[in-house]
Order: sequence, then C-alpha cells, then structure tokens
Amino acid sequence: MEDSMYGPQQTVTHITSSDEDVTQLALPEGAVARLGRGEISDIAFSPDGRYFAVGGNIGLWLYKMPAMTPMVLRETERGLISAVAFSPDSQWIAIGNWEGDIKVSSTQHTTLLARLELPRLDEERDGVVSVEQIAFSPDGRHLAASGDQDVVYVWDLETHTLIARLIGKTEQRVHPFPDLLLFSFSPDGSLLASISKNTILVWDVVRGEKICHFCGHTNGIYAVNFSPCGSTLVAGSADGTARVWNIKSGQEENIYRHSGATLMYPFHLLTGELIVAKIYGNEVEVWNPEQDETLATIKLLENIRLVRSSDNRDQLAVANLSEIKIWKAGAPPSSNPLTILGHTRVPDSLVFSLDGKTLAGGYWEEGVRLWDIRSKHSKNSLEAHQSRAFHSVGVSTSGEIVSTSFHGKTIKVWDIEKGKMRAELLNPNKLFRRGAVAFEPTCGLLAISDAVGIIHVWDMQHWTKLHTFIGHTDWIHSIRFSQDGTLLASTSKDLTARLWNVKLGVFVDLLPFPKRPGRIGEIAFSSHYGIVAGGLFGEIRVWSIPCCETVMTIPQPDGFQKPFALIFSPCGRYLASGAWWHGTDKAPIQLWDVASGENIVTFWGHPTDIQSLAFSPDGTLLASGSYDGTILLWDMTPYL
Repeated sequence: MEDSMYGPQQTVTHITSSDEDVTQLALPEGAVARLGRGEISDIAFSPDGRYFAVGGNIGLWLYKMPAMTPMVLRETERGLISAVAFSPDSQWIAIGNWEGDIKVSSTQHTTLLARLELPRLDEERDGVVSVEQIAFSPDGRHLAASGDQDVVYVWDLETHTLIARLIGKTEQRVHPFPDLLLFSFSPDGSLLASISKNTILVWDVVRGEKICHFCGHTNGIYAVNFSPCGSTLVAGSADGTARVWNIKSGQEENIYRHSGATLMYPFHLLTGELIVAKIYGNEVEVWNPEQDETLATIKLLENIRLVRSSDNRDQLAVANLSEIKIWKAGAPPSSNPLTILGHTRVPDSLVFSLDGKTLAGGYWEEGVRLWDIRSKHSKNSLEAHQSRAFHSVGVSTSGEIVSTSFHGKTIKVWDIEKGKMRAELLNPNKLFRRGAVAFEPTCGLLAISDAVGIIHVWDMQHWTKLHTFIGHTDWIHSIRFSQDGTLLASTSKDLTARLWNVKLGVFVDLLPFPKRPGRIGEIAFSSHYGIVAGGLFGEIRVWSIPCCETVMTIPQPDGFQKPFALIFSPCGRYLASGAWWHGTDKAPIQLWDVASGENIVTFWGHPTDIQSLAFSPDGTLLASGSYDGTILLWDMTPYL
C-alpha cells in the first residue's frame, strides 16, 4: 500500500462478516445478540469504490462493495453518528456525532488522525451542536463541517487547527429534511460553496472570505455542487428547480424546472453531464435535464431522507431511516437498483411468544418484525410497510402474536404470523399517534387510550367494547393489565397514575407519588407479589395492590433519572428498568431485587433511550429496544 499524505500505513485485512454473525459484532458486555442494525443517519461511498459507510445511532457500519456485505461495526463507544465522509485517497474516514464531536481515523483500522470539536457560534447557547455534514477537500488537506446554524468550519488536517469560520445568516434553520448537503468544495479545493437560506455563498477557503453569492431560488436549497471543471455551480431546491451559475461571470447559465418534485438534488457525472435526482416523497426520478430523459426511477418504502453521489460520480445512493438503494450510471432504466436491508427503526414495543422462540417488535412507522431467537434472523411477518403507523405488539388468548395500528379514529388489529387483519375497531375520539396499548392474553382483553386520555377496553374474543375509563385529563404514557386481567393501571401526562377494576368497570384509586415536574413513564405489574411499579423522574416507585399504598421507592442517581421502561421477570421476584439518556455515554438497564430494592446488575449497551423491555417466558433472556433502532438480548441466567 502506498503512503498517504498523512504518513505510511500498514496493510490490514478485514474479517468479512456474513449475515449470520452480524448480530455478534461489537456486542456490549452481558449481551448475546443485537437484532437489527439501527437507523440510518448518513451514508458515503469511498472514492476507491471499495467501501460504503453507513453512520447511525449505534455506530459506523462499513460495507464491502460491490456485494454490500457488512464488514465491521465500529465507533460504538458513544455512537450517535450524524455525518460520515471519506478522504480522497479513501484511507481516512471522518465521522461527526450528535454532540459536535468529530473524529478522523483510518478506514481499515482504528488509528486516530484527529479529534476535533464543532465550535458553538454562541458560547452561551444551551445544549450541543450536532454535526450535520462533514467533507474532506479534494486535495485532502482540509476538513469542513457544519452544525445546526448557517456556519461552515474548516480545519487544516496537518496542524489540526481551525482556519476558517464561514458564517452565513446565522439563523436557526427549519428544513423539510434533516439531512441536507449544506456545502461543497470546488474540484481544486480552493473554494467552498455553502447554503444560507435561499442563497448560495462562495468562499475562498484559505482566506475565509466570501467572494460572491448567488440568489434566485424561492424555497430552501437542498444541495449544491461544483461541476468537474469547477467553472459552474449548480443548486437544487425545494422550489422544484435546479439552477446553474457561472462562477467567473456570476451569471445564471441555466434553470431546469420540474413540477411535482418536492426537492431537487443535482450532481455531475465525470463526463460533466448534469444529473438531477427529483424527489417525490418516497420516490426518486434520476433525470438528465439537458436531454429531458429519465434514467431511472427508484422507489423506497418510506419517504427519502438522504441522497448521496459517489466521489467518482458514477453512483447515486438514496436512503430513508432503514433502507438504502444504489443506482449506477449506465444501468438500464428498467434494472433494479442494489438494495441494502437490515437497518431498523425504533422498536417501541416488544413481546416474546409464549414458547419463547419468537420475539416481536413494533417499530415506529415501520410496523412489526418477528425475530427468531435461535437464529437471530428476522422472520416473515406482517410487513409494517403496509401500514405507516405505530404498532404495539402483544399475545392473544390462543398464543398468537397480535399488533395494533392507529389510523385516525380506527384501530386495526393484526394476526402477525398469518399477516391478516383480525379486526377493525372504531373509536369516537381521535386516537393518539402513539397511543398506549395493553394486551391481556389470559382473559383476551385489549386496552387502548385515545388522544384525550380515555381508556377503551375490548373483549378480543368477540370484539365488543367492555368498558370506557374516564379520569385522565391528558394523553396516556402507559397502561398495563394485572396478570389475571382483573386490574388495569395507567400513567398519564396529567401527572397521575390510576388503578381501574376491569371486572367491575370502575375506577379504584390514585397511585400516590410526589407532585413534582417530570414524566411518569412505564408501569408494570408483578405476577406474584401483588405490587405494581412505576418509573418516575428520579425514582422507581412500588405500590401495593389493591390498597394503592407506596411500599418502596428506589432513588435513581445522576444519569439514571429517567427509568421510563419497566418490566417484572416472569417469577415476579425481579424488576428490570431501562432509562432514557440523561448525560451518560450509554443509557443504563438495571436489574433489581424486588424484596430488598437492591440493584443486582447494570448493563450498558444502548447509546440512547431505552424504549421497551421484555422478558422471555423462562426468564433467561431480557430484550431491550432502544431509540438507536436496535434490540439487544441480555443473558439473565447468571442473575435470576
């Protein structure tokens, strides 16, 4: 291997991971498998055509091209990657995360070249600045990055010093997409074009001076690119146009319009030919505007959030949060693009089958996936893409895995394994977009809350409504049945927790807790101890049933203060809690002894909020679903 401009490098051979062992990559201590590859935040082609990078909440995936085999998962220590870019010689990769940190390291191993931090324009501003875009200059000497304001920062990679702060209008942006191409280097690296609202600014990189600007777009600009010769600049906008300007004369050379497209993404082939990706929600038309010719149509299952061209300008990748398709120049219009599957949305609801062989996950706006516990593979299931809604999963009286989805005032109940709708229920009030749902398999009950905090209980055997519980004054976070189906507990944004008698259809009592600001999260019943637990800000509280008295509080230390996912073990002797992120590198999952309130073990695996927890029927596995888009399986045998 030749030396790069940053010094000699050793040849390192990757161990290619097959689909079978991807679930074992970079596992945290205590975990036995990872299901799903997480949400997609950014994508990039390596210029040498060997790698394809996918940045996401759990870390950085490197795929081997052209087979698109996942090779390695890295940068999992913190995760939350929001931007990815390769150096021109493909030997280095730069990543930026939600917290404004930037790392430049070797593509083939973990040698660190530079660690940088995205500055704040206003040092007194609260919070952190997420890295939105990152790019090497074509000569590899500079690195540019942008955050959530109209500012591009440029570093010298030899000295690791910030050499330019290119400031636009410095206003908080509101864009139709979170993933824009906010700036672009000229082919010789001397100029940088950046987006500031509806205007394009062109800067001298070394001097940090603005040399010209271009106006004309009437809506937000989505992407800007230089031509291969560097003489022209093209920008695509949400106004349905792509405009071409001459850098030297400052004149607009051409404008290409197309009605109906929500966004226009322009780029050039190596021949200099202009190509425009016209985005229509979940569909992209690859268009040659000069010849008015459609080269390809690419359709995804969800709305497109990312469009990226390769540095050698012969490939185009389009992606949403869980799917990637790649078009190659010269491919026939009728040919199918290369597709990368395996990335997953947020698993907001989890349940094991009664035999423990299958885990079902209800995913945000994606639907339901069934995971085979033995093989760790996703099984055929109700493709959630048939229903762009939130799904909650449970088990019916006969042991089938069922789910609900919400559509206005309609609740649809699905038999997941058969892929058929079992019932369609109508509700007088509009349903909350992510309404709380509870299944009770013993008695065959289904409880769902609506947008105004009313709980509706149905008999799943006859699909008749049994009760309507009115008392909460705002939408409901969580509802859970007791194991025998006689009681129902609920927590709400109105900062109350209530207990209901399902058999009699009446309100029982309020579950007491201190009236202080903060969310009341998940609620859970113990199967044997006659208690119910609730996750509050700063503590886990345990109440006795049916007297509704507090019997235990478990204070939560700093970093653990949002224990909003809870579940008891099948034996009822242990309680698992999962926290939302609160300042730690990872979000904690804790196991508690119910009798003593002592912490048995703490797991650190997900970089952000724990959304859901589920025990296998025999208690040997704990599944955790996170906002990072993955499910981790934890071995419980050493502890239970």
